[in-house]
Amino acid sequence: MTKIVDRLMSYPGVWNDRATAHLRVYTHEDSVVAIIGQLTDHLASSVSNQIELIVAGLEADYGDRVIIVEHHPAGTGVPVDELWASVTGGSLHPVWTPLSTTAVEALAGEPVPVWPAHRYSESALRDRRDR
Repeated sequence: MTKIVDRLMSYPGVWNDRATAHLRVYTHEDSVVAIIGQLTDHLASSVSNQIELIVAGLEADYGDRVIIVEHHPAGTGVPVDELWASVTGGSLHPVWTPLSTTAVEALAGEPVPVWPAHRYSESALRDRRDR
């Protein structure tokens, strides 16, 4: 189990806006798991609305067998406190399947940190990475 990426990721928005998400990539048991986190201060196109483009980019970077997990923490507009979902079907026909935090951590091979809503923002993640 190894986290190989932990950074902010830009992706094209619906209206040519700059969209940003949190990307974490893990290697575990011969698989690659990419977790895309929706930021709480994000005002551009959501991860869900642009998932086809995000999946295509991740498949180009990590291969078409990459396991993709979408994460919406509390404070991002989901009707539950937190949402994890696997995204399958590739970039043409994405299908979301809810996952538990335990299932996500099993895929990643280690605990996956979750921050409080006020700390899961672009500026807070930039500050955390700059230390």
